[in-house]
Amino acid sequence: MTLLERARALADRIASRDTEEGEELHRASRVDGAVPMNEVQPRAVCTVAGVVVAVTRSVPGEAPQLSVDLSDGTGVVSARFLGRREITGIAPGRVLVLEGRFCSDSGGLVALNPAYRLIGSERAEPRAQQH
Repeated sequence: MTLLERARALADRIASRDTEEGEELHRASRVDGAVPMNEVQPRAVCTVAGVVVAVTRSVPGEAPQLSVDLSDGTGVVSARFLGRREITGIAPGRVLVLEGRFCSDSGGLVALNPAYRLIGSERAEPRAQQH
């Protein structure tokens, strides 16, 4: 097998893995009434559901802010919770439902202080809050 053939085989495996992961995220985040993230229009109020892929907290000395990135396998959206550095139960791998107005920000879509609901853990669900 030539170097070019090996590179193509590796690229095919990576693309296949990415497709499988996207399909798995889409299955895991199916919630009635949720719009696929690739269909969310800027400045639209809608409900999305996805798996938390990243959580970023502001550092001490800055205004409190928690940023959460979600993916449903079709796209990625972000939520920013102003005035908070932590929300119990929100962590990478959790399924989260967001409802709010999604606006363009640095090439992506973000909702500020959206209503949220945690899905998938009986232990955390009773403590989930609506904002």
